[in-house]
Amino acid sequence: IDTALGDKCIKYLNSRGINYNDIVKYKIGYISFGDNIGNIVIPSYSSTGYLNYYVLKNIITGRYINPKHPKTQVFLDIFINWDKPIVIVEGMFDAMAVRDNALPLLGKIMNRRIKNKILRSKSDTFYICLDGDAKDSIISMSKYLLSIGKKVFTVELPNDQDPSSLGYTKVWEMLNQSKQISQRDVLYGFLSQCL
Repeated sequence: IDTALGDKCIKYLNSRGINYNDIVKYKIGYISFGDNIGNIVIPSYSSTGYLNYYVLKNIITGRYINPKHPKTQVFLDIFINWDKPIVIVEGMFDAMAVRDNALPLLGKIMNRRIKNKILRSKSDTFYICLDGDAKDSIISMSKYLLSIGKKVFTVELPNDQDPSSLGYTKVWEMLNQSKQISQRDVLYGFLSQCL
């Protein structure tokens, strides 16, 4: 184990608002050998505890590296209570910043499994908390969620910010001030003006 590299990884995670409890909860690790040296490993587990995906984040280059498998899973499913309000975010670090019932998409689109899980869920309230440049995705998701009878709230993030960069306290301030979207907003094109 490269303790100097481990210390750098912990320092990087701390700079992203990830503390020791988060590291343990999400089972975050790092790679200290081979071609992937300097990569933080963020695993994702299914609702039954099986590893279903992982993301690598290189602390030297800042690049994300995803496995060469399609993003067809429900990410961090083990931490989601499908009976309570759910916050939809883009990335793993965003989900960790929100901390409570956050569903990362690993992008701006809900895959088929995520849609099916939402459809079957008892949760009737969803907060869409994507980056400020994702207006088209927010509109598309809002339409889907409203079409299956869910309540939808949109969180207006600045173009250059995401939940991870805002941090837990600020992102929850914004979640608590979010706007509920109605079918009327979608039908009459008001949603694009709201964002």
